[in-house]
Amino acid sequence: MEISSTREYPMFLFDITRFPILLYFFGLFFFDEEFRFIGYLFVFYMVLSQLTYRFTTRVNLEGGHLRIEYRQFFFRRVKVIGLKGMVMTMQDYQDVIIKGTDRWKKYLLNVMVNGKQVYRMDTREGYTKEVFLELMKAVGRAPVLE
Repeated sequence: MEISSTREYPMFLFDITRFPILLYFFGLFFFDEEFRFIGYLFVFYMVLSQLTYRFTTRVNLEGGHLRIEYRQFFFRRVKVIGLKGMVMTMQDYQDVIIKGTDRWKKYLLNVMVNGKQVYRMDTREGYTKEVFLELMKAVGRAPVLE
């Protein structure tokens, strides 16, 4: 089984929905000289955190391994995780981060091996809840190799 992201990494980096607080405070930091240095540090921190985020491009289930291809800081990387001891859980953002409206329903898919989180995928990366559920079912049916 293979799933691919419907979004592109460059567009993900400049997604305006990930920076609402940055845009709100940018005008204040730009025009108020007392807060200018703090503002520049804040902007630098937000850009750096966005660049170091793991953007999952493709997930393959082949044999007894889950192969995750992702981009981090413009580099393509691959993470291979064995299915032995793997547990996948899905969380709603409203349970994790904020209480809000149902309009922006987002989900996290956590991949844990022996109780430790080894990877996390997000619906903001171009996946849907249904795709995550299909992946979880496929991993549950896949043979576990020693």
